Amino acid sequence: MASAFFITAALCGAGVPGWPASGAELLVFIATVKVFPIAGILAIAALVVGALFALRVVQNSFFNAPNPKFVHFEDVQPLPGYTPDDPHRHAALFSGFPTNYGQHD
Repeated sequence: MASAFFITAALCGAGVPGWPASGAELLVFIATVKVFPIAGILAIAALVVGALFALRVVQNSFFNAPNPKFVHFEDVQPLPGYTPDDPHRHAALFSGFPTNYGQHD
């Protein structure tokens, strides 16, 4: 789940067509290349390098084997005391609706 959010953020930040902000970035780059050609080309090159770096970080973080020197660390819990086995806590965290917890029909 986390990898999907990081990939989405990386693609949005890179201005990939079809993702939010791609239209605005495209207009800015077209105008920059038209008015300041060298600065525009440098900005586009910086965007490409940034996108490659972000996608490389996503690949190394989520899709490669874990680094052996960090294997002994425990995974971080979403909230202190939260266990996904308790359905009432799960409902309290993720439903936006008030309910009477602990009372069953």
